[in-house]
Amino acid sequence: MEWKFPEKFLFGAALSDYQHFGNSECDLPKLRTADHFSLYLYDIELIHELNYSALRTSVEWARIETKENEINQSMLNWYEKYFETLKNYKIKTLATLHHFTNPNWYTTGGGWISEKNIKKFLKYVDIVSEKLAGYIDYYIIINEPLAYASMAFLNKVLPPYTIDPIKFRKCYKNLAKAIKQSYEIIKQNDKSVKVGFAHAISPLVPKNRKNPLEIIFCKYSNNIILNFLESLMNNIDFIGINYYSEFVFDIWKRRILKAVVNPEYLSKFCIELYKKYRKPLLITENGFSSRNQFYKTNYLVRHLEKISETIERGVEIEGYIWWSFLHGYEWNSQNNPSMGYKPNFGLIDVDMNTLERKVTKTAKIFSVIASKRKIDIEIHEKYGSIINYEFEDWPLS
Repeated sequence: MEWKFPEKFLFGAALSDYQHFGNSECDLPKLRTADHFSLYLYDIELIHELNYSALRTSVEWARIETKENEINQSMLNWYEKYFETLKNYKIKTLATLHHFTNPNWYTTGGGWISEKNIKKFLKYVDIVSEKLAGYIDYYIIINEPLAYASMAFLNKVLPPYTIDPIKFRKCYKNLAKAIKQSYEIIKQNDKSVKVGFAHAISPLVPKNRKNPLEIIFCKYSNNIILNFLESLMNNIDFIGINYYSEFVFDIWKRRILKAVVNPEYLSKFCIELYKKYRKPLLITENGFSSRNQFYKTNYLVRHLEKISETIERGVEIEGYIWWSFLHGYEWNSQNNPSMGYKPNFGLIDVDMNTLERKVTKTAKIFSVIASKRKIDIEIHEKYGSIINYEFEDWPLS
């Protein structure tokens, strides 16, 4: 048996500015990271050598407009050269315009809880999409809007580091408005580009499946995710899906107890979503944090096999993007408040002192799959065994 993929199916990996580019001028402390900003030519060559056909990467608002109403033209020119290089290598581009960070002046001026501030983001979107017209294949306007709102206003992970359910609601509603209006602006500047956003699918599963309160709470939480997606269905060309695992939730402890890796859920969700909306899907993030290359490759192969089977059932899935291409900084979580560089999602390991890149075994197997456009029986037998992953701390270091 073989698991095949369509001719135009995208095999790629992802980066974000704050986590991988280095020295970002945003509302978070500066990080060294993998310095993709300086070493992008080397990294793009590596992507090309590995036969990956797509890169999801960032445009950082804070680099372009470090001070309000002062547009950095040299930075815009840098981005043009960056995406032109990717195009010359025939690597499809997925450009994320907002990946959890803002300019400092925007955050201190009320940020996303102020509806008046949406216009400031739209101005940035207009400038970027006009400058980069013809270079971008997919725009991801905002990465995980609900996750960003919760990290800023429920979990104290991002500025303003507070717990305020009312502001959480204002924030995600304004993010939704920004997505709708950005769609129109981008389409005016570049009619050929596909526009959407990356939606985090992190289903909660009740610890006690017989407890009606836990069942209701998990269903309510999962419906918030689905309802947010539905509200934007007329303003996107594709549905971007970020999926890692299911999460077992204990309502009495008010916390996630463990993560359960379940590729079957991703398949089931894609089938239901496509059946309901008939829009193309794109897996914009999927990945496993481990330095154990067997487990990491097993995760990759099992999810790709399920995606292939889902495509065979008539679901239009345009590509699969692994998180992440380079090892880098990872956001805090409820269970692990200081992850930093400990988790390793990277296909390319990076020594944070020397910035030396090392191609992992998982990257090489992914390269074989991408070049053949299939998972053959040899790879399946070596890496496709069903393993039950359950972790109290996620991501793993």
